[in-house]
Amino acid sequence: MRRRHERRHGRQVRAAACALAMFLALDGAADTLVLRNGNRVEGQVVEETSRIVRLRLPYGTIEIPRKQIEEILRTDVVSDLLVQGARLLHHEQFEQALAQFEQAAACAPRREGVRDALRNALLAHGAFLQRLKRHDEALAVFARAEAAGDDCPRARAAIDELNALKASFMPLRMQAEAACAGGDLDQGLALYRRLSELFPDRSTELEEPIAQAEAQLGDRALDAQDFPGAASHYEAALASKPDVFASLVNRYTYAQARVAQHLLAEGRHAESETVLRRALGFCPRSDALHFLMGHTLESLGRLQEAVPHYMRVCPDPNAPFDPEKALAVHGGWAAGEETGTAAAPPAPVEAPRTIASAHFIVACADGSLGVQVSEALEFHFGDLAPRFGVREFALPCTVTIHSTKERYIEAAGVEAWAPARTTWKSQLGRLLVQEIDTYRGCPQLLSSVLRHELTHLLLAAALDYPRAIPLWANEGAAVMSEPGFKHAYYRRHLLRAAQQRRLFPIDELLALETYPPEDRLDVFYAQSHSLVQYLVSRASLECFIAFLKDLRIEPGWEAWTRSYRIGGALQLEREWEEAALAPHADS
Repeated sequence: MRRRHERRHGRQVRAAACALAMFLALDGAADTLVLRNGNRVEGQVVEETSRIVRLRLPYGTIEIPRKQIEEILRTDVVSDLLVQGARLLHHEQFEQALAQFEQAAACAPRREGVRDALRNALLAHGAFLQRLKRHDEALAVFARAEAAGDDCPRARAAIDELNALKASFMPLRMQAEAACAGGDLDQGLALYRRLSELFPDRSTELEEPIAQAEAQLGDRALDAQDFPGAASHYEAALASKPDVFASLVNRYTYAQARVAQHLLAEGRHAESETVLRRALGFCPRSDALHFLMGHTLESLGRLQEAVPHYMRVCPDPNAPFDPEKALAVHGGWAAGEETGTAAAPPAPVEAPRTIASAHFIVACADGSLGVQVSEALEFHFGDLAPRFGVREFALPCTVTIHSTKERYIEAAGVEAWAPARTTWKSQLGRLLVQEIDTYRGCPQLLSSVLRHELTHLLLAAALDYPRAIPLWANEGAAVMSEPGFKHAYYRRHLLRAAQQRRLFPIDELLALETYPPEDRLDVFYAQSHSLVQYLVSRASLECFIAFLKDLRIEPGWEAWTRSYRIGGALQLEREWEEAALAPHADS
């Protein structure tokens, strides 16, 4: 699907292609069109599309409908290359078009019009990249256009314009930094976001300052006891740069606890449960959150579910429990984050301790962290397993928390970017072992990472532990289980990649068996998540799992047709893009 802005600019590319065709001068060679009625027409093909062929004759130019032509016999290789290049340029297939023009230039370096044809193709490609804000690539193409002829003022003007734009980055960034330092956070954020829009290729380096500004706005709201506003700003900070989670988790969950408390007071119990489930996934050690969850479930009449939360904070029914005091303790955690208490202390040197629970065996040298991991995993299991139709694991999952990232990478044999690794072994559908490896100090460990890795195992269990699951489906489903701020993060990467025409072709995405290069990972995860989310929205997660089972038996488009009435890559790409990239879908 062509995005709307690309269709508008496509007219300019087509005009450039038509202009290139005018450079195809006659030099004695002729092409012959063999018509379906047996007649032949000789001239020179100057433009060729899927609809018509334009032929230059001694007395003028004529257009012949493509459906009337049986065959085109060409006698001039260079003219043929130029015509094919113009056709490819018309369809915005720039790399292929340039290859045709460069081959023509190599065959006839002195032929009139050939160098001009190549230069105009380069100008069209550079203008296209410039519109997509792929500034460095556009500069390189315009430099080639300038070198392709004796004088090219259009290329020089474009190069000057792009260099001036790039030079404006640092002054604008300094203005944003100064605004934030002076306390004008809204103005600073507006400038940072404008920079991200102008320089999408440099937006990664702006994620940290945007997150810090949003976090400061959240702190202001927290001080003013605007708890929903504080939670919203913290969410925005996490969506900008999820790795700031360690420094925000206590403030964020404290704000969410206060929001839930307000919802409970108003009798909005279902909304309170949603808020508390999210907050407990981030901070399972909070007595205040467990007490509020118990109160919420009791108010909903789900006493059996409420009891474990009450037991967590009130093991002795006769012992008094003060929820406001518990919330004050939680608020104290939030205040202590600025002193660095949220960061992991030095790794213990003692042997790993083992914490066993209903579904997991956690090995971790830090006993406190091991308990938190165990509690978080059981919480996530209770939340996620029913969605995948999994009642229990056939065998407990062994979770190893390595003391350092280096030891984890060495033991797990993974790339440095991977925060965790999930593996399983089965024989004839019988599970032999399932494991999760990660490390102490891993960002977003209790929230995003554990939910992500657990989803891999739940999907494998739902599919009877196959040897492999399609990479796009496995990772897309895992991201779908992560918190909302990660979805917002990947949504931004998806839209940026679509704007810059950097998305994976759908057939390439479906065929991936190994992870792409690190600079393409965010696009891969964003696109995989979006595709899985689209398929689930068309039916349900249950239907998606049934489709994956069908795909294992018959790995072709027949399974797609049966489950989703999709008969090929082009149809899937078109329908997915219409749903995922439509303006109304952008939040």
